[in-house]
Amino acid sequence: KSINMDMNILPNEVLCIIFSCLDEKSIQSASKVCKLWFDLIRSDLKLSSHVCLVNDGLKEFQTKLENSEWIWERWPVLRSLELRSFLHPDVLEATRLVKLINFKHCETLEKVEFNVTFNLMEFWQNHHSFVYIKKLTFNPQVEMNSFGLEHASSMDLRLYDLNKDKICKALELIGDKAKCLQNLSIFIGESYSGENLRGVVDVLIKCGFSSLFKALNCTLESIYFRNSTEDNYYLDYDLLKLLSEYCKNLTEIVVKSDINFYRFPSSIGRFQYLKNLTVPKLCYVESFAQNYDTITYLCVDKIDMIKLKKYDLRAMCQNFKELRKCCFQVRVNAVNNPGHYGSICYEWPKIIDETFQEWHEVKFIFKVKTETYFEAETVIVTKLPYQKSVIDQETQGTFGPLS
Repeated sequence: KSINMDMNILPNEVLCIIFSCLDEKSIQSASKVCKLWFDLIRSDLKLSSHVCLVNDGLKEFQTKLENSEWIWERWPVLRSLELRSFLHPDVLEATRLVKLINFKHCETLEKVEFNVTFNLMEFWQNHHSFVYIKKLTFNPQVEMNSFGLEHASSMDLRLYDLNKDKICKALELIGDKAKCLQNLSIFIGESYSGENLRGVVDVLIKCGFSSLFKALNCTLESIYFRNSTEDNYYLDYDLLKLLSEYCKNLTEIVVKSDINFYRFPSSIGRFQYLKNLTVPKLCYVESFAQNYDTITYLCVDKIDMIKLKKYDLRAMCQNFKELRKCCFQVRVNAVNNPGHYGSICYEWPKIIDETFQEWHEVKFIFKVKTETYFEAETVIVTKLPYQKSVIDQETQGTFGPLS
């Protein structure tokens, strides 16, 4: 039975508790209901202290200010503003736009973050050509004439050459200067593969990355690591081990690797706040055993079907006590038997339902390699919380004779 009730009889504190249970889109809708709700939402630190404008950059935000589409007075508790436009200005253009926008009109604003294209080679041509800043963060209440490493909140490191002294010096400088760095991506090129280069890698680990991670121990929250060295899987282990020693505040780790090994060292240590984990192979999973009770999202993106069938998924689910969502990308080799792969994929809804808990959200993406049925390249099996697993209808339509 439905109950009609006047929401205005509820105390403001109760309304704020109700609003706190809404998602971002629903909060926006609720703020348009009436002036009371608008004022409550915009004056609540939990609801309106951070705003992310997904489609706006500095230029678009300036236009909104000029057209009165954004009025500072309507955000009395705003502390953090994030601009996430896909159009990234260079650092000179960003500096010009920031000077045009008077952020000081919002007295509560403490942090502004925006995307940017910033290659440090433009300023330090002797080195740092492999350092690319993706996001800058600054305090609008502090006078600023230019941007530098101290404003970087997201950064790419692309290591393709072998000048270990240059790289170690740059990594040490980044650790010393980049005190706002939260997100770091590291790309290791194929130049570092081969047993004869092990000494170079050791120097980078001991003298470069060790000092970098130690300096970022309080700020670094997310790391993306891509290793293109096919025969040097110890590089993955060494970096992860360093991170567990120095960067214990990490909440997200993404490891992409082209290694061909199917074994990995047993343990890399504990990250006390780790929630999201992406690894290239199943052999990495057990290395994070000390985080079985913290990880809520798990992705394994390079699984061979033969290895998957031998892996104990049920035990994995039991180990990850807080797991809520997971994704597996599986490679199916059907070159020699193309008519058989459909039945292989179709058996997985039942396996998933019997293996995972009711509250788990699961996605299996089967990448099928076949020379006969070119359209049937991907099969996706999904399971939503408290529902049965299904094969996506869009994918199912590509099966042709397999149906």
